[in-house]
Amino acid sequence: MKIKEKFLKRQSKLNSPIPVIAFIGDSVTQGCFECFVEKDGSIETVYHPELAYSRLLLDKLLKVYDRVTPVIINAGISGDNAKGILSRLSRDVLPFKPDLTIVSTGLNDSLQENPSAYGDELKKIFSSLLDNGSEVIFLTENMMCTYVPDYLTDPILADASRRCARVQNQGMLDKYFDTAKAVASEFNIKVCDCYSIWKDMAKNGVDTTALLINGMNHPTPEMLEIFADELLKIILD
Repeated sequence: MKIKEKFLKRQSKLNSPIPVIAFIGDSVTQGCFECFVEKDGSIETVYHPELAYSRLLLDKLLKVYDRVTPVIINAGISGDNAKGILSRLSRDVLPFKPDLTIVSTGLNDSLQENPSAYGDELKKIFSSLLDNGSEVIFLTENMMCTYVPDYLTDPILADASRRCARVQNQGMLDKYFDTAKAVASEFNIKVCDCYSIWKDMAKNGVDTTALLINGMNHPTPEMLEIFADELLKIILD
């Protein structure tokens, strides 16, 4: 990728331009973990931006290119989807003129059960980023829960988990990420397919729901390392 060349130039010549990497997506991108219910009945989450996969990737990049400190923009927003990303792209990402943008969405989108509309929105997102000179990687996310964990005793959280499990078990999330990969292929965009890694774990008997810290759709901090590792492989390829 061109972004690698920018790292190499900065590593060898410190007055070269600084690489800029933007991340835009949902709660998994933002760095959200456990969930709880507010007094008004709304679901809120615990935020740990220092554990977001953008930060993990930064740490790994610094070990490879010790003389390069890239600019990292984490534009993840909890609860967001492709439609929301498209609406705020010009505000949250484009002004920073990123060399590379990692786009990751699908979990919240899949609850709408309309993969066609999702695909259309991704086309517009990819077009906008490419037209503005950014390379793009699309990152498929983790699996959602396949059952409601016993520790989710609050009925609001249990209902949310049940809805996620239904979408996951009926194959709707599969359809969404298949759509995303097809659209990415149309634009010659690289895909960091972490969802396939999760699916392979499930096929090999791993209880993937136990790897979700909120019992719904947020991976544990340890599982976010996979996102960072796989992104690093693509950047260095």
